[in-house]
Amino acid sequence: STIPLRDEFGVDKDWDKFVQFPSELGELFPGSYVSPELFLGRLGYPEDIKGAKKSILSVNEGRAEDPTFSFSSDNFSVHIMNGMFNPHALTMSRLAKEVSNDKEYPKGFADDKAEPIRAQYQNAMLKNIAQELKKPVDITRKPAVRIHDDCSASGDSIIGYLYDRVQDEGELKKLQERGVDIVIDGAATAQSILYFQAFAKAYNIPIDITAGHMAFQLSPGEPVEGSSRLKHANYLEYPPKSETDFYKDVDPESQAEIFNLGETAVAVHGDMGEAEKGISAQGMEKIREPFKHEGIDNYCEWNDKREDDHGNHPNSDKGITIVPKVGEDTTDYVYFARGGYLPYMLDLMNVLNQEGVNDTANVVIIRLSRLTAVNLNTSTELGYGAGFTKASCVKYVS
Repeated sequence: STIPLRDEFGVDKDWDKFVQFPSELGELFPGSYVSPELFLGRLGYPEDIKGAKKSILSVNEGRAEDPTFSFSSDNFSVHIMNGMFNPHALTMSRLAKEVSNDKEYPKGFADDKAEPIRAQYQNAMLKNIAQELKKPVDITRKPAVRIHDDCSASGDSIIGYLYDRVQDEGELKKLQERGVDIVIDGAATAQSILYFQAFAKAYNIPIDITAGHMAFQLSPGEPVEGSSRLKHANYLEYPPKSETDFYKDVDPESQAEIFNLGETAVAVHGDMGEAEKGISAQGMEKIREPFKHEGIDNYCEWNDKREDDHGNHPNSDKGITIVPKVGEDTTDYVYFARGGYLPYMLDLMNVLNQEGVNDTANVVIIRLSRLTAVNLNTSTELGYGAGFTKASCVKYVS
C-alpha cells in the first residue's frame, strides 16, 4: 500500500516508500559551506592541497582519461571532470539567473518562452560531462549499479536509494562484490561526495563517482510556518563574496561573472529539473534554424527522441513500461525521474548505444525525491527523508 505524504511545499502525494534519515542530516546540510581545504582534508587527499584546490576551482576542461581532479582510497574513488568555473558550468549559472530575473519568463525555465534557453542549458550540461559519456565502456566490468543523475547536492536521494537496497542481505552482498558507479552531469557538492565516502566505508561498498564539476555551498531554505520543515533547502549556490579565501584562487574574470549575477546568493544550476524538460518539435524547429546555416542540423537532438512525460513530447502519452532483464550479472542503470530523464537520453545516445552494453544493462527509472514529510494518515511529522514511487513514464521495451 502507498503512503500519503505532505511535503514541505504543502503538496500531497502517495509514495510507495519513505526512507527516513537521522534528524542530524536535516539540520546539518541546509546552509552549509564546506571549504575546498576542509573537503580535501576530510577526503584524505595526501598530496598538494593548494594545487588540488586550484584545479577544482579552475576554468579547465578535463578529459575522461585526464580529469581536473582525481582521488582514490580503499573503496572510494572520485573524479571531477572540469574546473568549477569552466565555460559550460558558467553558462548554466548565467542562464539560470536570466530566467529567474527576467519578467518575460514568469514560470522560469518551465515557461514555454524559455524553450531556447532550455536548449542552451541542456547543451551546456551535455558538454560538461560529454567526455565521460563518450569514453568506451568496459563491458567485462559490470558494477551492480550505475546511477546517472543531473547534480548531487546533499546526496540524500542517491544514498536513500542505496540504503533501501542494502536492507536486503543479497543486495548488500552484490553491491559489496561489484560496487556502485555514480555519474553526475553538473556539480557534485563537497558535502555529497564526503557523504558517499562515508557510506562506502560504513557498508564496505566500492563507490566510484564522476562529476562534471564541484560546488561547496547549500542554500539554507525558508521555514514553513508552524513546523520545523524548510522549503528550497539544499539547492546549490556559490559561496558568498565574504568567503575571500575561496575566491582568492578563482580567476578574476570568473569572479566578475559570478559577482555580476547578483549581490545575494547565486545559484550554481538553478532549477535543473525544470531546465531539463523536453522541448516541443515546433520549438526545436525554430531553435535549430540559425544552426542550420552553420551546417548543424542535430542541435539538442535528444529532444527528438525523448519518450518521457517531462515536457512537451509527441510520444509522451504512449503508455511506457520497463521490463527488467533476467540475470544476476547485469548492471542496473538507474535514473531518478524527473532529473534523470535527460541523463537517460544522453546515455541512450552514448553509453547505452555502445556495442555489447545493452546485453549487460537493466534500465531502472523511479521517482525519488528528498522530502521533509508529514504522514497524512497519522498527522505525524516524519522529518527528513527520501520518497520513492514508480515513474509514470519511462521507456519503450523493444
